[in-house]
This record gives sequence, C-alpha cells and structure tokens, in this order.
Amino acid sequence: MDKPKIRALEVFPVKGEEGKMMVIVSDPEGLSRDIYQFPGALLILLGFMDGEHTIQDIQTEVMRTFGILLYSDMIEEIVKKMDEFHLLENENYFNWRRQIVENFLASPTRVPHHSGYAYPADSTELKGMLDEIYKEERLPKEEYSRQPLGVIAPHIDIGRGGFSFASAYRTLRMVKPPATFFIFGTCHLGMDEPFAITKKHFETPLGTFKNATEIVEALVKRLPWLTANEFSHRREHSIEFQAIFLKHLFNESDIKIVPILCNSFHPFFLEGKNPKDDSKICDSLGAFSEAIKSAENPVLIAGADFSHIGPRFGDRVSINEEVMGWIRQEDLNMLKLITDGDADGFFNLIAEEKDRRKICGLPPVWSLLKLLPPKSRGVLLSYQQSYEPQTGSVVSFGSVSFHPVEDIKYVDADRGGKEEQND
Repeated sequence: MDKPKIRALEVFPVKGEEGKMMVIVSDPEGLSRDIYQFPGALLILLGFMDGEHTIQDIQTEVMRTFGILLYSDMIEEIVKKMDEFHLLENENYFNWRRQIVENFLASPTRVPHHSGYAYPADSTELKGMLDEIYKEERLPKEEYSRQPLGVIAPHIDIGRGGFSFASAYRTLRMVKPPATFFIFGTCHLGMDEPFAITKKHFETPLGTFKNATEIVEALVKRLPWLTANEFSHRREHSIEFQAIFLKHLFNESDIKIVPILCNSFHPFFLEGKNPKDDSKICDSLGAFSEAIKSAENPVLIAGADFSHIGPRFGDRVSINEEVMGWIRQEDLNMLKLITDGDADGFFNLIAEEKDRRKICGLPPVWSLLKLLPPKSRGVLLSYQQSYEPQTGSVVSFGSVSFHPVEDIKYVDADRGGKEEQND
C-alpha cells in the first residue's frame, strides 16, 4: 500500500447526514455486490491514487492542487479501508479475484447474482410478483396460429420493465415443451471475444434451469474461444432475468437454455467496420445457426434495452418532453427495421449516428435477426421509457415477437404496440 492504485470502480457523490458530502463506491465487475460509503475527501484523492504516489505524495499534491490540507492518518485510513474492501489494484485484490474466478468456473451451476437485490430471493414472493405482472389488463392479447420464432425482451430491472417482460413472455406460452431457448444477452462490461457461452445450469429462486449442455459442448468443440470469457456470465443480469421469466412460465417442463453473452459493437463504429465482416462473428453465427437447426423446438430470445440518454450515460443534456419525444421517434424508426428483420439496416442506422443513443441491446438483437429464418417478421408488443429523477437520465426498452410472415396479424393501434412511460 506504499503507492495505492485504485482499480476501475463506479463512484457517485451523494449528500449524507447533515448535508455532508459522501462518496458511494460500487464494483462494476460485480465481484462484490456491496456498496461502500467513504468521506467526500475520497473524490479529491482519486486522481492521485494511480500507483505512482505515496501517501505523503498524495497529501502534497492535494495541498498543491486544491489548497486543502488532508492529514496523512486520514488518507491512510481511507486507503486501508479500500484495501480491506478489495478496491485497490494490488496483490490482495488479485488473489481475492483469482479465488472467485476459480470457484465460479469449477461450479456446475451459476448462482443467481442479482437475487435479493433486483428481485426477491424468496420463491413464493418472486412467484407472487411475477403472477401480478401478468394481470396487467393492457398486455397484448393477439394470438398466432403457431408459437413465435423468438422474442426481444428487456433486461432493465423487473420493477420498471415488468410490462414489457410480460408482453414478451406472454407470447411464449404457446411454446410446447420440450424446447430449447437460445438466449442472447448484452455483456455490459465488455469482453475480449465477440461471444461468451457457458454450459452451467442456471439456478433461480424458482428452481434450477437446465443448460442444453450437449449443444453447448458441440459449439465449444467447434469454437474453443467461446468459453474464454465465461466468467462474464457470473454477474451479468441480461440472461439471468430471462431465465427467471422462463422458469416461472414453464416451471418443471422439459426446457433447456443455451446462454450466449454478446460483446459490444462499439469498436466497429470506431473503425468504420461491420460485424458481418468479422471472421469470428461469421464463424459464430454459422455455428449457432447449425445448432439451432439441430435443437429440439428452438426459440430465440434477445435480452436487450434500447436508448440510454442523460448525465448518467455521459450526455450533457437535460431530459424534457421534447427530448423524450425525439428518443421515442428515433427508437420507433429503429424498431421498424427490427420488426422488418433488417439486421444490416439496423446496424447501419446505429453506425450512422455513431451510437448516439447508446443502444446496449444492439449486439443481441442483431444476432437474433441474423439467425431468424428468412421469411420472418416482428410485431412490436410494447415500448416504454423510464426516467430516473435522481440522475436526470432516461432508458428506453420494449418487447417484440417474431413469427413466420404468414402468421402475422397486424395489431390494432389500441391493442398492440402499447406504450407506457414511467416517471
């Protein structure tokens, strides 16, 4: 700890008791789910905790830069606490992380990472919450002659996204087990490879969801790098939330999942390239396509949200009705391409605007569109915007079901494509 170095963290200044400035620190990697609170002085110290400055150096730089005297014992206490919580990049952290990774990779199951935080850990309470979501009278009621080929469902927290989750999963009631669900989810932390797969079974408070291990093992045998970033599955919620809704819907039925995390497409925007020209992505889509064709009653799911606008996401913009209207119109233009099954048009639209709206669901939705049968079309089931007053930011999301074109029933304006706006 002679020269403390802070690791990548999420840091939020907040007002504590008596109006004192405090700093909330969380771990974006999800190694720990705890939220840590530090004195406001940490904000001043962060820029100098780079592994190049001693405690005395930090004290000197703070005085020179800000004209503020921070006692060395106070700095030492903060550094000690950060080391205790594994918030510093040092041997203590690396050993702790290594053990977590080893334990995860050795386990045959994935423990629900967000249980008790994003949704109830108690099975009865969770079932009751999900049962209640499906009672919403405004849910789309259109039926189709055959089960859907796939759906887009949100991955925002269930409290805000319940209507859209239910809109998507209600259509999956038509699926007759046995069935295999290929779930494509956004990896929010980013990975080294374009996709990451796992053969772990997914535990949920409602029971364990079986993995289609034979399919996953065949995919890994063909493309060994698919497990290079398997650890990313540990904390990612974009597939976990889908597993909960599927388990609630089918309970003990004979259904299995193929969980696939998708890396960001941002590098393609920066380099002016297209993911369809990337060799690893092409190889993956080819392998996924063959796996889908060989699977028993396959259904595709993309766990995806849409726009992310506001200070929380790095935008210098005040969210008002005009901005919300602009987001809605841009999203609906994008969703038209998605429901048309136009994967290339979808990507090109986002690339042209350089992902200005930060569509985090782009990779899983694009992958789903590429893997659907040629004559497939989508129906917009719901569209929502959720405004966060505490951050002055907004997230949009929704749900879409995909069907053979001959099965599509165009929905009435007052029934399908429902829009709800959360304030």
